Amino acid sequence: MSGTYYKLIQCHWHTLSEHMFNGTNIVYAEVKGQLLRSNECHGFCPRGWIDNMSVLFAASYFMYKEKSETERVNRVIFSPLYTNAVIIDCNKRKINRRVWRVDDYRHYLPPDLCSIQEILRADLQEVYYIGFSSPQLSSQKTNRYHVMQNVENLFWLLMNDKNQMKPTFELVIDDLPHQPNLHNCGILVLKYIQMWDGLKRFDGKNMPSYSCEELQHLRQHYICEWLLDPENLHRETVLQRFQPYLRN
Repeated sequence: MSGTYYKLIQCHWHTLSEHMFNGTNIVYAEVKGQLLRSNECHGFCPRGWIDNMSVLFAASYFMYKEKSETERVNRVIFSPLYTNAVIIDCNKRKINRRVWRVDDYRHYLPPDLCSIQEILRADLQEVYYIGFSSPQLSSQKTNRYHVMQNVENLFWLLMNDKNQMKPTFELVIDDLPHQPNLHNCGILVLKYIQMWDGLKRFDGKNMPSYSCEELQHLRQHYICEWLLDPENLHRETVLQRFQPYLRN
């Protein structure tokens, strides 16, 4: 049945995106406590912009599915709000910056998926900066440096031995493939997060290049997968709302 609905939603995507994802704020997906609302779904429409809340939902979903299948989380994905918090704090004068404690980091991890202590079991001590970086932009260099320092501080706190030196991490700048247009940046980030395994399988990159048509298909695929997931608490309600548009 899910396969049938998947095909119907794909066929009627433009109608659904026009009538169901626009101008409202209805919860369409709730999986493991993470919510995806209609206004966030609207960002997956053609030429839409993927916002931080969509990235938060997707990252939590990927981690939850990985843990369900393997009984562990191999990739700990912090909320996108974490980077924002670090950058905003580091833009302040040093005397006004916060002193980060372990509890501060817990706010940026999905609850019940992994604990802060699990991060200590990481196989690699690397900080990955993904995006469309420009080596000439000093602000990007500064932001990368501050985030890496903050991650090192977290590991130092978890080691619980202040006599030890803070651990050092390698900063890996991992550019995404060339994007056809700016509004597809978010969907490429989601795909990178989902498929990253540290191996450069595609001409020296961790993911292949995609055409505009392929990226639009990814947008539709993610929405269909999340809304039709049997664990989505709002699945039946969503399908009832879709019915009038799927009949036409």
